[in-house]
Amino acid sequence: MVVFKQGGIIGSLGPKKIGLVLMLIAAAVIFVAAAGLIGRPASELKPAGNPETEVSRGNTGTIAPAVEEGSPADQASEPENEAATSTEETATTSVTAEEQKETAASGGAVVPEQKPVAPAPAKPAVVTPSKTTSAVSNTPAKTATPVDPKLASARDEQRGTDMRRISAAQRFWYTDHEKYYPARGIPLAIGSMSLKVADPINAGSVCGRDYVYCGLDNTANIAKFCYYAKLEAGGYYAVSDSGNATISFAPISLDNCADLVVAANKPKVVEEILPSTPKERDIARKAAMAQLIVAQNAWFNLKGKYFTCGPNGGDCGGNSRSYPAAMGFAMTKTPVDPTNTGTVCGRDYVYCGLDNTANTAKFCYYAKLETGRYYTAVNGSNFERDSAPATFAECAQAK
Repeated sequence: MVVFKQGGIIGSLGPKKIGLVLMLIAAAVIFVAAAGLIGRPASELKPAGNPETEVSRGNTGTIAPAVEEGSPADQASEPENEAATSTEETATTSVTAEEQKETAASGGAVVPEQKPVAPAPAKPAVVTPSKTTSAVSNTPAKTATPVDPKLASARDEQRGTDMRRISAAQRFWYTDHEKYYPARGIPLAIGSMSLKVADPINAGSVCGRDYVYCGLDNTANIAKFCYYAKLEAGGYYAVSDSGNATISFAPISLDNCADLVVAANKPKVVEEILPSTPKERDIARKAAMAQLIVAQNAWFNLKGKYFTCGPNGGDCGGNSRSYPAAMGFAMTKTPVDPTNTGTVCGRDYVYCGLDNTANTAKFCYYAKLETGRYYTAVNGSNFERDSAPATFAECAQAK
């Protein structure tokens, strides 16, 4: 530090030396001003430039060239900068004690030494437990709710009741119009009977797959109808012009529906235990004639006439032996002879009838017995005779 006092250094220097000293002082002031250390805030003392380049200052005030990262010089300086971070983005510059002394000697402000700033510790990643997802869609897999067997059984009972209600409405309509009510699907009403029914679950819209009531289009065939419901116990409950039954498959047509219902109602036990002796077969034939009377009475009570069948038409649609294959709701399938051989009435073991299409107040069916006699079924009674009947009067006479 230079002290100006009379008789001191100034007095001992000559004019040339004094001028030289003043020039040195002026040069130092200009150098400091150029370095930007005079009048600048302490926050701006950090040298500007490429953040990837480390700047160092020597005692001479010159700027040392940037040291390339990874060079031998950089590796040599690593022990001196252990507090510096390894990333380029966190490089810091500190002001050394020598720089503070130089700044103070030049009249600048003294900046406190800045310690390297350690990078903030990374927050631990929060791991959220993942939910189980299904293989088809990325939605959480749902656990199936156990089905209460009692509730499922109650719903199946309701389905059967609803189907039988539709069937009853169709049969009442047939009584008044001699044809079934035409509809595509489940009608809302048939005549005066409301049919606003729906499956207890009523989910979906695909017949045969979902729990919905379905009906086959019978607008082109008013002699038939078919409605069905899927059961939770398995299978389907179907009602048709051939009767009602629990079937294994969803029907695909009116005829298919009738066939499935008839097959389901077929008494398998009776088929397995067929009569094996002539006497047993004759007993079966007499029982069949008795069943035909019951079916005709049921038809008459609802229709006010007997079921008709002839070679060229009638309610049966026509049969060469005037013997119907079924009697609508009254009998979904008529019985056949235990032997059932041949096609000639009165000669072969086949069931036959008399044409009653022109006389709906009468009917006659008969069977040939292995005793050589014949057994008949007429309005309200059965008779045994020694010849095949040719008229309604003969059918009602024992001989």
